[in-house]
Amino acid sequence: MADKPFGVSYSKMSSFRRCKRRFHWQYMDKYYPPSTIGQVRGSAGHAALAVWHVEYNADKAMQAAWNKWAMEGQADGEEWLLLENSLNRYFVWSAEHDTFKLLEAEKKFDILYRVGDREVILTGFIDGVVKEDKRLWLLENKFYKRLDNSGLDMDAQVSTYLLAAHTLYPTVEGVIYNMVRVADTKIAVTEPVVRKRIYRNPAGLQKLEEEMLSQIKEMLVYQKGGEPYCNATKDCHWDCSFYSACLSMLDDGQEPKQILQALTQIRSINNG
Repeated sequence: MADKPFGVSYSKMSSFRRCKRRFHWQYMDKYYPPSTIGQVRGSAGHAALAVWHVEYNADKAMQAAWNKWAMEGQADGEEWLLLENSLNRYFVWSAEHDTFKLLEAEKKFDILYRVGDREVILTGFIDGVVKEDKRLWLLENKFYKRLDNSGLDMDAQVSTYLLAAHTLYPTVEGVIYNMVRVADTKIAVTEPVVRKRIYRNPAGLQKLEEEMLSQIKEMLVYQKGGEPYCNATKDCHWDCSFYSACLSMLDDGQEPKQILQALTQIRSINNG
């Protein structure tokens, strides 16, 4: 019986590069931690904009955001109010400044590759495909408490999505970063949104594809018996849900199965 295709996504590849221990716990041992508040905020915001850029109806868009927020186990409160205010500012700004038309929202892609003797499927969701002055762009929605638009030219996520998009839309120009400020600051009121356009040369995307497939080869080898190890950085405390589990291992050197199981149970409760 042939092996089923090996599934990869930007998140899975990013986790493999970031920390083998995190990758091992999540994608091999199947411990799925709950979403962070930042991830929930982003999911709710994406749900809102997917509706907004089709209908330009603020009430329907906000309801979509709330439905996603509640589904993730979040309640009304300070964090929701922050997102609600930010979305309302976005709706006003967007209605005045939008120069594109949304063709597709939350576009799923499945791209089939062959790596050695294995079939590989690259899967993901593109926030939006838009048309502006007869040209096609990808729309990438971001929600920031502290907006930082540095490093976008080398953004690996968007590069991966553009690579996938070129198989579906060969004439796509690049990416429109749609960066929403989620804050109650003066600049969030006066400049609630920052948009930046990034281009990609098709020749560069070909090189990106070669490097991506090289990484997938490493992942396939690791799946057969790789040894996990921690890649600790100053960002672990905020960018990794396994932070407490790693701290526990620093104390006694034992794999913290109770903590890992508790994280998975918390996710199940939030999604129940």
